[in-house]
Formats: sequence, structure tokens, C-alpha cells
Amino acid sequence: MTNKYSAKCVWLHTLTGLTTAHLPLDAIKPDWLYFPSRLEFKVYDLLKCHDKIATVRTHYVITLCEGITWCIDFLITTKSGKELYIEAKGCETQLYKAKFKMCKALRPDVFEKLHIIKTINQLKHLPL
Repeated sequence: MTNKYSAKCVWLHTLTGLTTAHLPLDAIKPDWLYFPSRLEFKVYDLLKCHDKIATVRTHYVITLCEGITWCIDFLITTKSGKELYIEAKGCETQLYKAKFKMCKALRPDVFEKLHIIKTINQLKHLPL
């Protein structure tokens, strides 16, 4: 299964850890997390295992201005209480570029904590 970026998606069963590219028709959706790309799934997997991270929230929605939202891939909270927004980005669409600019201009509180991850190696440089 691919998405609009031709990336292969990943479904993660939250109870068993099973991953699949195709969600079974009889699957109970609340038990599954959807990742539109393998990069996003790998970032999630590494964040969940990191010893300095307390919580990882997926698909965190912020309001940029009235009527316009951005669903950022992850909001993480470190064990020391620091919050970081993480966006795993393999393909930069025009919509993403517009929302990135809007975030910079309208939500500096979020933008200063936003980290764009294009490769797994960039996770090593997160200021945790």
C-alpha cells in the first residue's frame, strides 16, 4: 500500500508490536497506529525506545491560525519535562512548505521547538 507520496505506509498494532503494510479488514482500528511512510515509523520506533524520552504523542494537531491546522508527526516530552515537535519529512509538498512558513511566522512558540527529520541519523542530534 502506498500513499500520495508513493511512500510505503506502515500500520503498527499497539498491543502486539506487529507491523504490516496492509491493515486487515477485520482489524479494530483503535489498536492500530498509522504511519504514512517507513521513515515516520522508524522515527517513532526510535523515539519510543530512547531512554531520555518520557512520552511520544503521534499526529499532534496545532492551530496555525483560525481555521488552519497542522498535524505534526510527533510531540515528545523528555523525562526532564522538555517538549519537542518532530516532523519526519521525506517529501516536501507545497502544502508542507506553506504550513512550515506559517508556523514560523504565526507560532514561534512551536517553531523554536520544531525539528525536521529527513534521515534517521538526524535523531542523534536532537537536544534532549
